[in-house]
Amino acid sequence: MSWAITQSQATVASNQDIQVLQQRLKEASEKMLLFGAASDEGNNLGENMHVLPGMHPDVFYIGAADNSGNLNPHVEKAAQFTFPGGDGGDAYKGSSFANALAAGLAALLLHCADISGYHKGRTAKKSRKLMRSYPVMAKIFKNMCEGRDSKYLKVWSHLNAEQLDRDQDGQQFAKQIENILK
Repeated sequence: MSWAITQSQATVASNQDIQVLQQRLKEASEKMLLFGAASDEGNNLGENMHVLPGMHPDVFYIGAADNSGNLNPHVEKAAQFTFPGGDGGDAYKGSSFANALAAGLAALLLHCADISGYHKGRTAKKSRKLMRSYPVMAKIFKNMCEGRDSKYLKVWSHLNAEQLDRDQDGQQFAKQIENILK
C-alpha cells in the first residue's frame, strides 16, 4: 500500500472510521501479508504522528534506503525494514518503490519455499500459511538484515550466484533458500 493517513488527518475523520480501518487491516493480515510504505516526508511529520496503514502492528512498514543501506533522509525513522529506494526524487525511487520490492521479495520467498520442498515436516499447505503470517515473515526478513540493529535487507549476500550457476538439479538453490528461511 502506498497511501497513508497520518494521525492529524485521522483526527479530522471520525475516531470510528480509524477503528474500522484498523480492524479491516487486522482481518486482512490474517489472510495475507500486508506492506505499507513509510512516509517520504518523515522529517516533516513530527514525532507524535502515527501513520496508517504502515504503523499498524500487522503491516510491514517499509522505507527507502540507498544501495548501501543508509536510510533516505526524508523517510521517517520508524520504518521497520528498508529496501533500495534511492532519494525519492523520481517515480522509481522512494518508499513506494522500496515497498514494492519488499512485497516482491516476500512473494519470491513463499514461491521458493514451495518449489524447494521446504516444509520442515509440515504439510505444504500448513507451511505456506505459517510463512504468510506477519511474525514468521518478519523473522525471515530480520534474518536477512546484516547486523543486529540493521533494517536493510541484503538479499544478494544470501544467494551465492556462482553456486547457483553450477546447480543442475536445484539442490544448491534449495539449500540457500532453506538457510534464509531458518
